[in-house]
Amino acid sequence: LVHVPGRARLGRGTVGLGMRLALSRPARTAATIAVLAAAASVVLLILALAALLQRLESDPETVGKRYRLAVTAPAEDAATIRRLPGVAGAAARYEVPAVDSFALGESFTVIGFAGDHTRFEAPPLATGRRLTGEGEVEVGLGLAQALNLSPGAMLAVQLPSGREVRYRVSGVVRALENEGRIAYVGTSRLLRAEPFLTPQIAVLLEPGATKDGVAAELRAAGFFAEPVGGVTVRNGGFLDVLAALLRSLAGVIGLVCLYVLVQTLALTAQERRRAVAVLQTIGAARGQVAAVLAGSALLVAVCGALVGIVLERFVVGPAASGLAASYVSLPLVAGAREAALVTLGLAVLGLLAAAWVARAAVRRPIVAGLRED
Repeated sequence: LVHVPGRARLGRGTVGLGMRLALSRPARTAATIAVLAAAASVVLLILALAALLQRLESDPETVGKRYRLAVTAPAEDAATIRRLPGVAGAAARYEVPAVDSFALGESFTVIGFAGDHTRFEAPPLATGRRLTGEGEVEVGLGLAQALNLSPGAMLAVQLPSGREVRYRVSGVVRALENEGRIAYVGTSRLLRAEPFLTPQIAVLLEPGATKDGVAAELRAAGFFAEPVGGVTVRNGGFLDVLAALLRSLAGVIGLVCLYVLVQTLALTAQERRRAVAVLQTIGAARGQVAAVLAGSALLVAVCGALVGIVLERFVVGPAASGLAASYVSLPLVAGAREAALVTLGLAVLGLLAAAWVARAAVRRPIVAGLRED
């Protein structure tokens, strides 16, 4: 029998009473929290993955690209573009397919920038350092693994013209583009070997400038600008569908959590049916019985969410990120918005479960409940 202070105070402390009921069964409460935490960590991982897919589609920063617009124009037009309002910088970018001279079956993409490429494209370094001269190259980790390259090794580049250019590897970068089979070089030696390459002008935006505004300035100056997307921008429709499916899966896991909460509260109500009958005897309505059960539900739901957040951040997220291709680093840690959403979602599910179980609990005859030992 649970002591109730009296009818005058009925309705106050009911949530706390529910929490004490949950804590009176520590093993069951801990098991429920563990189940909810595991589910919450998976939901957080799914939401983080869905958000990452959308960023890969629309945000070039996720693949190391810091420029937002590209203009197909001669390299000498970069100086004109730099003077336009909203433009922080512009540089010619050359891209050409190539193969390794000693392994002709290994193809990759050579990217040449006039000037420091890290101002425009800067995939994170895995080993080594950035290139500092025309004779050096930064290679993607996918290419480094395919050709067994490391800092100090020689990369022999066979270009479409049939000419060969050799570079010393200065560093290895984690690039997502072209499965990491890329090579960053300077433009002088590249253009001597391939003089007829057509560049694109990479356009950096000033802080506060918008892509549409700068694109309008470029049109007025006679240039056509294309927005720069993520590495899989051509598959944007598929990525949207995949992100929607992942979020639907998160919803299904939420229904499983609701079922767990309902079963846990139903067992609590069954064990404490005499206490429920006493509450009804002194005038408790269904809402007040639901408040008692809500206390139990909120305790396990919030604790499960908090443990799930920690689990996803330090265990599940890093483990899932490690399953990705080795040539790229994918951060799969849920942000504050996803964490708040999961915590709120579990709390709402707990309240729904409490209302459902309370509806069934108050239907039992009070006398039958009082007769229980």
